[in-house]
Amino acid sequence: MKIQSLEEIQLLKPKLHILPNLHDEHVMQLHRKLFEEERHCSKIEKKLPNVCRNMKSTYQICNLYKKIARDTGKEVERNASYYPREILFHEKRGQES
Repeated sequence: MKIQSLEEIQLLKPKLHILPNLHDEHVMQLHRKLFEEERHCSKIEKKLPNVCRNMKSTYQICNLYKKIARDTGKEVERNASYYPREILFHEKRGQES
């Protein structure tokens, strides 16, 4: 029993020496990953104001085009009712003369 325990201890000693190094490596990898993510977030935060400005401009342009479309639609409706009456008026006038 004691020999078996000593053998197990001898087998575990190298693992015990390796574990701190593995832990340090893992921590370093996590720090590198964190640094990369923070750098990526920083780039995105710098782009955000421009994106917001572009969105606002696009929204304003979209609203302008909607207004133009509404106004054009109203003008088409007015013209669609005006020109047939104008044609009838001239036809009657032509018949009378």
